[in-house]
Amino acid sequence: MLSARTLFGSILRTNVASRLSSTLVIAEHDDVNLAPITLNAITAAGKLGNDISVLITGANASKVAEQVAKVSGVKKVIVAQDEKLKNNLPERVAPVVLASQKQFNFSSIVAGSSAFGRSVVPRVAAKLDCSPISDVTEVHSADTFTRTQYAGNAIVKVADFGLKADLFKAVPEMTAAL
Repeated sequence: MLSARTLFGSILRTNVASRLSSTLVIAEHDDVNLAPITLNAITAAGKLGNDISVLITGANASKVAEQVAKVSGVKKVIVAQDEKLKNNLPERVAPVVLASQKQFNFSSIVAGSSAFGRSVVPRVAAKLDCSPISDVTEVHSADTFTRTQYAGNAIVKVADFGLKADLFKAVPEMTAAL
């Protein structure tokens, strides 16, 4: 079995149904080197079957951008470099992710299962009004994943089919005769 840290932590599935779907990977780094967990996230994002874009944020993001550009499978590198993004604080990175989502309309957003990923992803998910699929250990298809739960004591296969209007029957109207 692969551990949650082996692949990636969270996937956000947005409500985009585009034939030009793409996946955004939020890069984690130390201003010099790309974190290995980001490479794992890129590999897993490739299993979603979409083009992969990588977002690099930080005060010195250009060095890391050069490394990411050489990674197999990465189609686009998005760099947000600003002193305000020093230390990649989640409250600063999340708005950048949201701006990228608004501009490029990604169908999925992926981040590593680390303190950084677990801090950024819920903020982004809340603003996009969607639920993240966290602690993913395996990608079966673009909408089916294996993840851990109960502190890793259980492994479950989940499918993200979205909430469809006709999924549940409407509640019948109450009558006054009750």
